[in-house]
Amino acid sequence: MTDRKRKLDNPLSATLTAIRDIRDTSGLIVPSPETERLDGKTCLITGANSGLGFAIATELARRGAHLILACRSGIPETAERISTETGNMDITMEPVDLSDFNSIDALCDRLDANNVQLDRLILNAGLMAPKSAPSAQGFETMLAVHFFGNYRLTKRLIADGRMRQSDPAQPPRIIIVSSEAHRTAPAIDLAEFGKLKPHSASTAMKQYGHSKLALSLLARHLANTHRGVGDRPDIAVFHMCPGPVNSAIAKSAPKLMQPMIKVMMGTFFPKPEKAAHPVIHLACSPDLDSMTGDYMHLMRFKNPSDSAMDDHAADALIARAEDLIAQIS
Repeated sequence: MTDRKRKLDNPLSATLTAIRDIRDTSGLIVPSPETERLDGKTCLITGANSGLGFAIATELARRGAHLILACRSGIPETAERISTETGNMDITMEPVDLSDFNSIDALCDRLDANNVQLDRLILNAGLMAPKSAPSAQGFETMLAVHFFGNYRLTKRLIADGRMRQSDPAQPPRIIIVSSEAHRTAPAIDLAEFGKLKPHSASTAMKQYGHSKLALSLLARHLANTHRGVGDRPDIAVFHMCPGPVNSAIAKSAPKLMQPMIKVMMGTFFPKPEKAAHPVIHLACSPDLDSMTGDYMHLMRFKNPSDSAMDDHAADALIARAEDLIAQIS
């Protein structure tokens, strides 16, 4: 295991590594200025009812976007709070549980019936589950939400024509919130992939990293599939890690670590409003219209892990996912 992997594979070491990362200002890109707006653009954001997702939605509302907030909870008060804060009344909410294919399909059916056209799809919803539990389809919950749910959602939206390219110069964008924790995961064992295995609070970070590697491979697959034939992709795909966020994730750490991690996060970690800057840049910057498949950590582009850049592994993972889904259909 590399030093970087060791520093990310448990809550305490990951917290310390995150503090180091936010102190490193080398190579940072200037965040998207407020003048880069999304007037007339429709953005669907998952998990927008709290934390990072709420901060992303609030800033995009300020920039004139029509928002569709796909959330498990916070309906309708999330939209009401954002409208009150920003003056943007063009916000709708859709219930969805990304751990359940039936709920995802119902969301897609509603979007299809209303002929919704998306310019931005921001896959933000995520969780850190301290104990393993099965999803509605029998997958471990973090893997179900981070990989299977996002795969089901993007596949349906694209197949239904919800992300058609209306302007070749400005392709629609998919922005996937992954994590530097993907670096902790070994290459995915396809024979074992999708099997429900027990984990506890002390080993949850390893399962989290595994699910985020699968998510980054999904980003790789989508980017390769929709690169197009010209100098613009048909659909631009980005995956990113926002860096550390002062959030409730400490509750998944072992109880003895929680007080110390909470103090460190409150002292050193940025609030969601600042942590949202990379997502806002990926959603708004016109300089990215010819790019796809890139990974951003904090406000800098860099390569993800070697495993996350393996095209063969990405295609094999999707094929394995299709087999698993067919078995439960």
